Amino acid sequence: MLENKVCVVTGALGGLGQTVIRTLLQHGASVVGVDSEKALTGEFQKSDFWQTVKDNKKWIFKPSDVLSESHVNELVKETHNKYSKIDVLINLVGGIYPWSEITDVETKTWDFTIDLNLKSTFLCSREVLKIMKTQKSGKIINVGASAGLKGGSKAGPYGVAKAGVINLTETMADENKIHNIQVNAIVPSIIDTAANRKSMPDADFSTWVKAEEIAELLLFLASDKSSGVTGSIIKIPGRV
Repeated sequence: MLENKVCVVTGALGGLGQTVIRTLLQHGASVVGVDSEKALTGEFQKSDFWQTVKDNKKWIFKPSDVLSESHVNELVKETHNKYSKIDVLINLVGGIYPWSEITDVETKTWDFTIDLNLKSTFLCSREVLKIMKTQKSGKIINVGASAGLKGGSKAGPYGVAKAGVINLTETMADENKIHNIQVNAIVPSIIDTAANRKSMPDADFSTWVKAEEIAELLLFLASDKSSGVTGSIIKIPGRV
């Protein structure tokens, strides 16, 4: 399904990222996984995921700070030099810090949340788009959130950042449809990962959206089967 496709995935070592990486590799893609160098701890290197992918010749791990313009520029340059193209960018980096009313949000928390969720998407997309426009093809998939669709209590910085991601997605889709580039965003609810189960042990996990379900949706959006889908904001809420 993705044979001869080169996919760049940020947030590659997170719970969702690992599932997405496995799915892309299973369907023939060459995958450049991007995450912070500190995420690749000695303990992580003993994990089932790492043991599964470390020797896969279609997998490369690139430690990089996606909040740094110079790091992102170098990442994209090195990837393009190796493969001569980039077919797919999946921006999975994001996070919530912490749930607070606006009057309790510190400026440093606001800045970091906006940067983590929105700036990372902007920097990676901007540089990859330059390549995709030249090759006249490509797909970018971003991750929004329900808080980005409708404001709600205590999710201010996160909601604003994700609203920005959604608007950026629609903007990039409109600007680049003439170049045969499709840009879409998914909007999941709580994702069933080990980290989320640990942080919310009393929740009903059965209502959460499965990482595998998200990976299958991303697979479709990354494939040639979605050539007519662009500028779409696709909800995948599970039963939350």
